[in-house]
Amino acid sequence: MKQATITLSSDKTAFFKLQQFVENICDYYNIQNTYFGNILVCLNEAVSNAIKHGNQNDSKKFVTLEMINSNDEISFTVSHKGNIFDFDALINKINPEEHKGLFLIKTLSDAIEYQNEGKSLIIKFNIHSVEPELKKSRSKLLSNQDIPISDKKNQSHFKNTNV
Repeated sequence: MKQATITLSSDKTAFFKLQQFVENICDYYNIQNTYFGNILVCLNEAVSNAIKHGNQNDSKKFVTLEMINSNDEISFTVSHKGNIFDFDALINKINPEEHKGLFLIKTLSDAIEYQNEGKSLIIKFNIHSVEPELKKSRSKLLSNQDIPISDKKNQSHFKNTNV
Protein backbone atom coordinates (compact mmCIF):
# COMPACT_ATOMS: atom_id res chain seq x y z
CA MET A 1 0.00 0.00 0.00
CA LYS A 2 1.82 3.11 -1.25
CA GLN A 3 -1.25 5.33 -1.30
CA ALA A 4 -4.77 5.32 0.18
CA THR A 5 -7.59 7.87 0.23
CA ILE A 6 -10.87 8.20 2.10
CA THR A 7 -13.59 10.81 2.02
CA LEU A 8 -15.10 11.82 5.34
CA SER A 9 -18.40 13.55 5.97
CA SER A 10 -18.39 16.72 8.06
CA ASP A 11 -20.06 15.10 11.05
CA LYS A 12 -19.21 12.82 13.98
CA THR A 13 -19.20 9.67 11.85
CA ALA A 14 -15.99 10.94 10.25
CA PHE A 15 -13.99 10.03 13.34
CA PHE A 16 -15.03 6.36 13.28
CA LYS A 17 -13.90 6.05 9.66
CA LEU A 18 -10.73 7.99 10.45
CA GLN A 19 -9.75 5.70 13.31
CA GLN A 20 -10.37 2.61 11.18
CA PHE A 21 -8.30 4.12 8.34
CA VAL A 22 -5.36 4.86 10.69
CA GLU A 23 -5.57 1.42 12.32
CA ASN A 24 -5.47 -0.29 8.92
CA ILE A 25 -2.45 1.73 7.80
CA CYS A 26 -0.58 1.23 11.08
CA ASP A 27 -1.33 -2.51 11.01
CA TYR A 28 -0.10 -2.72 7.42
CA TYR A 29 3.19 -0.94 8.20
CA ASN A 30 3.52 -2.43 11.69
CA ILE A 31 3.49 0.99 13.33
CA GLN A 32 3.18 0.50 17.06
CA ASN A 33 2.15 2.41 20.17
CA THR A 34 3.68 5.89 20.23
CA TYR A 35 3.68 6.59 16.52
CA PHE A 36 0.20 5.13 16.14
CA GLY A 37 -0.97 7.47 18.91
CA ASN A 38 0.82 10.45 17.38
CA ILE A 39 -0.69 9.78 13.96
CA LEU A 40 -4.20 9.30 15.34
CA VAL A 41 -4.09 12.43 17.52
CA CYS A 42 -2.70 14.58 14.69
CA LEU A 43 -5.27 13.35 12.18
CA ASN A 44 -8.14 13.70 14.66
CA GLU A 45 -7.12 17.32 15.25
CA ALA A 46 -6.60 18.04 11.54
CA VAL A 47 -9.94 16.52 10.52
CA SER A 48 -11.71 18.29 13.38
CA ASN A 49 -10.20 21.62 12.29
CA ALA A 50 -11.12 20.94 8.66
CA ILE A 51 -14.73 20.21 9.61
CA LYS A 52 -15.11 23.08 12.09
CA HIS A 53 -13.01 25.89 10.61
CA GLY A 54 -12.80 24.88 6.95
CA ASN A 55 -16.20 23.40 6.19
CA GLN A 56 -17.97 25.41 8.93
CA ASN A 57 -19.70 22.18 10.10
CA ASP A 58 -21.56 22.05 6.76
CA SER A 59 -22.64 18.41 6.40
CA LYS A 60 -22.83 18.84 2.61
CA LYS A 61 -19.06 19.42 2.45
CA PHE A 62 -16.51 16.64 2.78
CA VAL A 63 -12.96 16.19 4.07
CA THR A 64 -10.54 14.12 2.03
CA LEU A 65 -7.72 12.24 3.73
CA GLU A 66 -4.90 10.87 1.60
CA MET A 67 -1.95 8.78 2.79
CA ILE A 68 1.23 8.50 0.74
CA ASN A 69 4.18 6.34 1.74
CA SER A 70 7.61 7.19 0.39
CA ASN A 71 10.93 5.61 1.29
CA ASP A 72 11.60 7.97 4.18
CA GLU A 73 8.19 8.93 5.50
CA ILE A 74 4.49 8.51 5.56
CA SER A 75 2.45 11.64 4.90
CA PHE A 76 -1.22 12.42 5.32
CA THR A 77 -2.97 15.21 3.45
CA VAL A 78 -6.20 16.50 5.00
CA SER A 79 -8.19 18.66 2.58
CA HIS A 80 -11.48 20.47 3.03
CA LYS A 81 -13.85 22.29 0.68
CA GLY A 82 -14.39 25.37 2.82
CA ASN A 83 -12.71 28.67 3.53
CA ILE A 84 -9.09 29.47 2.75
CA PHE A 85 -6.71 29.65 5.71
CA ASP A 86 -3.66 31.88 6.19
CA PHE A 87 -1.28 29.30 7.62
CA ASP A 88 1.84 31.48 7.32
CA ALA A 89 0.36 34.13 9.61
CA LEU A 90 -0.30 31.55 12.32
CA ILE A 91 2.37 28.85 12.21
CA ASN A 92 5.18 30.76 13.90
CA LYS A 93 3.01 32.05 16.71
CA ILE A 94 1.00 28.98 17.64
CA ASN A 95 -0.07 29.41 21.23
CA PRO A 96 -0.90 26.14 23.01
CA GLU A 97 -3.71 27.87 24.90
CA GLU A 98 -5.43 29.28 21.80
CA HIS A 99 -4.42 26.76 19.13
CA LYS A 100 -4.30 23.43 20.96
CA GLY A 101 -5.01 21.34 17.86
CA LEU A 102 -2.29 22.96 15.74
CA PHE A 103 0.11 22.84 18.66
CA LEU A 104 -0.45 19.09 19.03
CA ILE A 105 -0.08 18.51 15.28
CA LYS A 106 3.14 20.53 15.11
CA THR A 107 4.56 18.84 18.23
CA LEU A 108 3.62 15.22 17.50
CA SER A 109 4.49 15.13 13.79
CA ASP A 110 7.86 15.40 12.08
CA ALA A 111 6.79 18.14 9.64
CA ILE A 112 3.69 20.02 8.54
CA GLU A 113 2.88 22.27 5.61
CA TYR A 114 -0.16 23.84 4.04
CA GLN A 115 -1.11 23.93 0.37
CA ASN A 116 -4.05 25.00 -1.77
CA GLU A 117 -4.51 28.36 0.01
CA GLY A 118 -4.67 26.60 3.37
CA LYS A 119 -7.34 24.11 2.34
CA SER A 120 -4.87 21.21 2.55
CA LEU A 121 -2.68 20.32 5.51
CA ILE A 122 0.14 17.82 4.97
CA ILE A 123 1.34 16.01 8.08
CA LYS A 124 4.54 13.97 7.80
CA PHE A 125 5.94 11.18 9.97
CA ASN A 126 9.33 9.52 9.70
CA ILE A 127 8.21 5.95 10.39
CA HIS A 128 11.38 4.16 9.37
CA SER A 129 13.40 5.32 12.33
CA VAL A 130 12.31 7.24 15.36
CA GLU A 131 14.93 9.92 15.73
CA PRO A 132 16.12 10.34 19.34
CA GLU A 133 16.56 14.11 18.97
CA LEU A 134 12.96 14.54 17.77
CA LYS A 135 11.76 12.42 20.66
CA LYS A 136 13.69 14.55 23.17
CA SER A 137 12.40 17.75 21.60
CA ARG A 138 8.79 16.53 21.74
CA SER A 139 9.17 15.37 25.34
CA LYS A 140 10.58 18.74 26.36
CA LEU A 141 7.75 20.65 24.68
CA LEU A 142 5.07 18.45 26.19
CA SER A 143 6.59 18.31 29.67
CA ASN A 144 6.48 22.09 29.99
CA GLN A 145 2.74 22.30 29.38
CA ASP A 146 -0.12 22.14 31.85
CA ILE A 147 -2.54 19.57 30.56
CA PRO A 148 -6.17 20.31 31.47
CA ILE A 149 -8.02 17.20 32.61
CA SER A 150 -11.77 17.51 32.83
CA ASP A 151 -13.28 16.00 35.95
CA LYS A 152 -16.96 16.58 36.70
CA LYS A 153 -16.39 16.73 40.46
CA ASN A 154 -13.13 18.60 40.52
CA GLN A 155 -11.81 20.80 37.70
CA SER A 156 -8.04 20.51 37.81
CA HIS A 157 -4.87 20.82 35.73
CA PHE A 158 -2.01 18.37 35.76
CA LYS A 159 1.61 19.10 34.94
CA ASN A 160 3.20 16.43 32.76
CA THR A 161 6.22 15.17 34.70
CA ASN A 162 7.05 12.11 32.60
CA VAL A 163 10.12 12.88 30.53
